[in-house]
Amino acid sequence: MALSTGCASNIEALRATTLSALLPNRQVSQALLVPEFAYLRIVVNGRLAFLARGAIDRRGTQPLEVFFSADRETLKLLDGRIVEYSSSGRHIIVESETPPAPWTVESRSFALFRESRPEYVVSTHIVSRRLIVEPPKPSNLIGIAPASLTWFEEITEQSGFGNARSIYAIRRGTNGAEVVYSEQCIAPDLCFTVQLWDSTGPR
Repeated sequence: MALSTGCASNIEALRATTLSALLPNRQVSQALLVPEFAYLRIVVNGRLAFLARGAIDRRGTQPLEVFFSADRETLKLLDGRIVEYSSSGRHIIVESETPPAPWTVESRSFALFRESRPEYVVSTHIVSRRLIVEPPKPSNLIGIAPASLTWFEEITEQSGFGNARSIYAIRRGTNGAEVVYSEQCIAPDLCFTVQLWDSTGPR
């Protein structure tokens, strides 16, 4: 795992930022974020937090972004998709047998494999993706015009729990397609709203 910044002072800044912004029961403040880091603005189970990116690893040819919180939570994103979540009492890994289609493909079905610990439950889910012509209403997107983005919906078949719906908002630019906002459920009781962020606001 390669740290995104190489000097000790930046590592300490990351630690100070997450401790200030994410300690439980403290008010989250935009002013506590520092320019040296990229962030995620997340809402999970009603809790707002900013997670700082502390590492960029690789999975195959794609960058695997690793974000940390002061609650000792780790969130890993691959092409905008949550592929791993860790906390003091829970660890969930989400993988696909073959990489999901790029965000240029308007519809696709694929299989996801989910491993949940400490229960050691492994499950397989079929995911169906489709392009959404109109931005969903409502959404929790902040500071970006919904109509400027391309929206996808994914329906995940969850045996015993019904079907889970995730949405992804894609921004296309010179560097290709980038997920700037998403609503993802990685377990029946664990759903995230995720938006790219920096020290000044939406990224």
